[in-house]
Amino acid sequence: MKNLLKNWVLLAVLILGFHSEAYAVKPCTACFGDVTDTQVAEKQALQCPVGHVIDQDCLIHQVKSYEDLKALRTHGLGCCGVGGAGDTCKHKFPLDEVRALLGLEEQVALQARFDRAASSVEESKIKEELNRLKLGITESFVIQCPVDGCGAACDRIEGCNAAQCQSEECRNRFCYLCLESQEDHVTGHAHARAHSNNYWEQRPGYLERYHWLLARKNLAALLKSKVEESTRNQALDESQALLKEKKMWPMPAGLAAGPWLEQVRSNAELTQNAKIELLQNEAIYRRQMKDKKNDDLIETEIRRLGGLVLASLDVKDAAGIGVPAAGAGIAAPRVAQAAPAHQAAVPVPQVAEHGIAPVLEDHPRFNQLSQQFRALGNMYEVAGLIWSGVAPTTMKQGDAYAYCTGLGGGARLPTKDEYITLARAMGSVQPECGAPDYDVAGYNKHLIPDMSNRVFWSMSFPPRCDDSAFVLHGVGGYLYACRCCFSESVRCVVGGL
Repeated sequence: MKNLLKNWVLLAVLILGFHSEAYAVKPCTACFGDVTDTQVAEKQALQCPVGHVIDQDCLIHQVKSYEDLKALRTHGLGCCGVGGAGDTCKHKFPLDEVRALLGLEEQVALQARFDRAASSVEESKIKEELNRLKLGITESFVIQCPVDGCGAACDRIEGCNAAQCQSEECRNRFCYLCLESQEDHVTGHAHARAHSNNYWEQRPGYLERYHWLLARKNLAALLKSKVEESTRNQALDESQALLKEKKMWPMPAGLAAGPWLEQVRSNAELTQNAKIELLQNEAIYRRQMKDKKNDDLIETEIRRLGGLVLASLDVKDAAGIGVPAAGAGIAAPRVAQAAPAHQAAVPVPQVAEHGIAPVLEDHPRFNQLSQQFRALGNMYEVAGLIWSGVAPTTMKQGDAYAYCTGLGGGARLPTKDEYITLARAMGSVQPECGAPDYDVAGYNKHLIPDMSNRVFWSMSFPPRCDDSAFVLHGVGGYLYACRCCFSESVRCVVGGL
């Protein structure tokens, strides 16, 4: 009987042992609830190599509250257990193992979180790239010292273009037109003079043209970098105001000539002269880059618009406008020389009422003009009146009157009526009306040089007004009253009255 009882006890112990082995439990490291080996085996719980376990409900909760989705996707879910000596367990449950314990609803929610996170990261990258491009566009127009490591901003200078960096640590000498470094002041002045045979670039707008080419090169490098087209276009659109101000819109960088020319043709904001100037600058840039195919297309469009194809910004004719080089270097400066013969092929609008003739050395009144008057540059005769070039500086109306008189030889400031005659000779229909129109039909500002971006003083005053005088708007070809305290440009005349 005792043996039978003993055998039953042993059998019960064995059965209980097997049962305990099959249903061994461990505490969940998150909620400390029981987790059996069977749950782990049937993928209803996770267990790390150290023996830490986490049940399905706790796993789902942890996944929902996990914030570092990038780490979860890359490295997996960190084990929450603690080792026997209190050391944190460093095991990571791979994402595939984690997904296997999630229900369909939880898997869909987790994937949606991954997608939103990826979209947010992508948006952040696009925004960062957009800001980089916009900053690069702005900085492309900043004139800086060309020395590596200096980069000091160079403010606009007046006078000689043989410049010197203002940074005390640098003091590099360079050309303000093309930013090429120079060895010393001698080579610097020689280089500056070589640009257009003068130390000063006095042609209106040409300083900006030189800097246009510098910015164009910077923008070409910036916009050819690997960026999405949509991001590039957005950066250009958001920089449109700056690009229009710098006369670089539509933006040519990054486009072949054909598509860009279509944008220029269809741009209703650009006048014909503005289109010609934009195309001239781009043609010079493309020629510098040896882009012959695209350059030919642009030059054809310039001719179609009645413009002049410039050889470079350095070569100029008697009117100060660039011309195609006839094979050799830079044209020597000559006072009031005739226009080159090859320019005759370019269509020029006929003058409206009076002829305009250059005053050359063989002019019968040439020797009667003072040396100071002739030194102002190209002179023209209109209706018996000889007009000087433009004074090198702007000045107030009273100073302008004294300046012209001081030239000697009968020089003086023109009257309102004389400016009206000049404007009509250049094609203006009603110059006396003072219409604020920059694109007056028929008016050709290029018939006499240095008219662009200038307003010229007269010696005439409006009735019952002594604080304003009439001025000629050089671009529009009309007259209006201007306060005498303002600084404007000056032309002088000999004859008349």
